[in-house]
Amino acid sequence: MTSLDKFKALWREETGAFNARLVCARLMLAPLPNYVGSRVPARVLRALGFRGIHPTAVMWGLPTITGTGDIFSRLEIGATCLFNIGCILNLGDKITIGKHVAFGHGVVVLTESHAIGEPDFRCGALSSAPVVIGDGSWIGARVTILPGVTIGKGAVVAAGAVVSKDVPAHTMVGGVPARELRRLSGSTPPDPELTSVLSETGAFFEAWQQQQTSGLGSEPPAASASSLVTADALAQSGLRPVARLAEIDEDEPAPLTRASKTG
Repeated sequence: MTSLDKFKALWREETGAFNARLVCARLMLAPLPNYVGSRVPARVLRALGFRGIHPTAVMWGLPTITGTGDIFSRLEIGATCLFNIGCILNLGDKITIGKHVAFGHGVVVLTESHAIGEPDFRCGALSSAPVVIGDGSWIGARVTILPGVTIGKGAVVAAGAVVSKDVPAHTMVGGVPARELRRLSGSTPPDPELTSVLSETGAFFEAWQQQQTSGLGSEPPAASASSLVTADALAQSGLRPVARLAEIDEDEPAPLTRASKTG
């Protein structure tokens, strides 16, 4: 490699991440102190090519945006999102942020990382993966979100956490690495007993209907002893039990009826 080739390679390495439009955005917004004119940055970024940013996004300080190539198509921010100062958005891959999402101070969203390399240089090959943050989520101060993570709707990530795996909707996580701390209002985990009973009930009647259709007879299939539809198990669904599945009339299965308002 000649000296000229080395110089060209060095030049590309040193200037490859230069983006004139981002520089323009920083120059335009430099006169604004933090927490002043917080609705201006989103509109400036939209005007300079980030069309996926909703104009109602609030930025109390311009986020640091990194990445090469067509970074302008890799960022989507929903309505009325809030960004505190010091946030970093790494656009090596796509970042999708839903509506009403709040970011604390210094949140870092990464879409690029390196594989573990050889012993003499552990920082190996670069890879990328998209990040999705669901509607209504709250990302605490100094949180780091790693590539490929999806944070569910209405989730909360406690300050300082490192999120390396997906976060279920309506769940609070925290720690390094982040783990589930508790479920939040809005989550409706299924009741195991109810799920089991309804599953058996559905399978029972499906088998009976198949027999009726194929003309194999009207006698319903035998039900297991555990297939007792109790009022306690069905209370959440509003269904009223009428019989043990094993004791259903041979001519016509007694239906599960929707409970009345008074019953």
